[in-house]
Amino acid sequence: MKGFTFKIYMSIIFLIMGSLFIFENGYGKTYNELQKVIASDAEDNDSFGTGIDIDGNYAVVGANSEDGAGSDRGAAYVFYYNGTSWVEQAKLTIQNPEDDDLLGWAVAISGDVIVLGAYQASAGGIWRGAAYVYEKPLNGWQNATENAILTASNGDDNDFFGGAVAIENDVIVVGAATVDGSGSNLGAAYVFEKPGVNWVSMTENAILSASDGGNNDYLGRSVKISNDVIIAGANGNNSNQGAIYVYEKPSGGWTSSTETAKLISSDGANGDGFGYETDIENDVIVSGAFLKNGAGTNRGSAYVFHKPDGGWVNSTEDAILSASDSEDGDSFGTYVSVRNDLIVVTAYLEDGAGSGRGAAYIFEKSGNNWASMTESSKFIASDAVDDDQLGLGLGISDYFILVGAWKVDGAGTDRGAAYFVEIFDSPNVVNIDSDNKTQDGVRLLADVNDNNSSTTVSFYYGASSGNYSSNTFSNGSPIVAKSGVSSVSLDVSGLSARTTYYYQVVAVNAYGTTTSSEGSFETLHSEDSDLDGISDEVEDAGPNNGDSNFDGIDDAVQSNISSFNLNGFDITIVELNSQRLTEVGEYLVDNETGWVMPYGAIKFKVLGSESSIKIFYHGIRELNGYSYRKLRSNDTWFSMSGVSFGSELLNGSRVATAEISLRDGDVEDYDGEVNGVIYDPGGPAFVGNVSSIPSLNVRWVLLFLMMIVGIYFFKR
Repeated sequence: MKGFTFKIYMSIIFLIMGSLFIFENGYGKTYNELQKVIASDAEDNDSFGTGIDIDGNYAVVGANSEDGAGSDRGAAYVFYYNGTSWVEQAKLTIQNPEDDDLLGWAVAISGDVIVLGAYQASAGGIWRGAAYVYEKPLNGWQNATENAILTASNGDDNDFFGGAVAIENDVIVVGAATVDGSGSNLGAAYVFEKPGVNWVSMTENAILSASDGGNNDYLGRSVKISNDVIIAGANGNNSNQGAIYVYEKPSGGWTSSTETAKLISSDGANGDGFGYETDIENDVIVSGAFLKNGAGTNRGSAYVFHKPDGGWVNSTEDAILSASDSEDGDSFGTYVSVRNDLIVVTAYLEDGAGSGRGAAYIFEKSGNNWASMTESSKFIASDAVDDDQLGLGLGISDYFILVGAWKVDGAGTDRGAAYFVEIFDSPNVVNIDSDNKTQDGVRLLADVNDNNSSTTVSFYYGASSGNYSSNTFSNGSPIVAKSGVSSVSLDVSGLSARTTYYYQVVAVNAYGTTTSSEGSFETLHSEDSDLDGISDEVEDAGPNNGDSNFDGIDDAVQSNISSFNLNGFDITIVELNSQRLTEVGEYLVDNETGWVMPYGAIKFKVLGSESSIKIFYHGIRELNGYSYRKLRSNDTWFSMSGVSFGSELLNGSRVATAEISLRDGDVEDYDGEVNGVIYDPGGPAFVGNVSSIPSLNVRWVLLFLMMIVGIYFFKR
């Protein structure tokens, strides 16, 4: 046998409830050991708990030394969370197993697809390896068999293809750390994309390698994928110092792609093993270096990288993590996982109150800064005994941490177990908003994450900022725990017309209280028939007795047309697709420097996903030399492209126009969110810092020059 592997003997799982073992920290989060699980058919030396992954209400635990009808064929167990506990739902095996396949050494789950690695499967040779794809049947995971077998097109003996697996949506990545390539044990990662509506047995779409690969690099010892970014660990690179290679999906697809960046530790030394286990979520990469000496021998470290503004190239770690109680031989950094603002690092040989019991360390992000994160909690099993080696498998979801302990004896020897740890926190108020405004009412909205605990939401509002005269619960019952982000609302009535109100949202659960930032809204003007935010009285006073675009229908009764006076100029806004305009009015500009807006800035909302707008500036004939300035969601201004300035003849008078196209969630949409509402503050402007200067019509300029010439000749 060559390279990185070592044979493991473990065991599998029966469901048993663990004791209530709660451990808190000074960071607001609380962690509870909910449950210990073992295989329902556990036997000695099954190695249950090495391969672990979790996604939503499903978890997969590998038992790569489960014998089946032979020896070390391997299996994986699927667990389902029923709202109270995790129950074993299925045992996954392969249809044509062989001894020493070690199925389940690596596992991955995404939605309704599970991938299992069997790095010693023969696959037409000796220990070439394979990966098996399972899609959830309509009646559940029970008795499911593999839908596809993935192999390498260039497979060779002892490649150990399947030593690492990862999946995201329709992309699977498989590591083969001992692929020789042009040398010995260079390693590679293989990318598979779902060929149609179903997974089928196939070879890869792309093979990822290192541009500077060398012998015994073991690229692919770990692989992960997030948002079309693949990372592959090469723990043997540079005399076992180790490295991570980052691959970003090219516009033409994964085929023939090369790495975007190579990440190494700033304090790397020979033998660290950096890259042996890795993880990525969005723009955060974590790697363990479990053989790092530090202040002793093999104490271990973990490294956190956050993608810089300029990309991954030449980036260095933001933080180096270590255990607060580090000791020689702990192997901190054995497994790592990142989710939201948490990073979990295991130390499978940490002694605890004995020897080799193992532990998992939890680190929490401090504010928006990864660099200053520190250890917040340490998890050890409530029933830990010597040589359990907790931490040789690890997974994390929004609400649970799952840690494997592959040498737990149970009712025999080295059968293995896994521990589910719940994550609790105070709620998050993700977003607040208001809609359905009338003269005397409004609907207040909030998106709230319960963070794993039943949460009550209240709305506070009043007519002065920071002084809320009323508070009302959003509904009669709280948000149910583990609902994720829930949308709640409150319909408020009895308000005064044309009045600005201020409001806040307060969310409370057993672990804390969160108060949102302050929002505001303005009730509609009196007698606003088309509910656009401009009263009938104002629109009726506009050009052509309230029919400012001369279409024969009063503006005040058309929901897609609004007219009002701004800075002494009559302005008409027309939504050309007949979509409704709301909250129309003046936008007060206080941060636009270097530009002059002589006709002011307007604001409006369009209820739709796309919009074509035509704005009429009555009394102005042309807007030559102007740009249309728009406000971004970060409160900075920019010149909008694609604006068509022109003019239109209305009842014999030339009127300047500006036509713009808007899309919900694009840069032109001020709130920057795809939410069915386009918010658009902006207006015509020219470069300068002088007082307002309207456009001059060429004909009037010529008449003025002719007058000057006439005066000159008259005096002569």
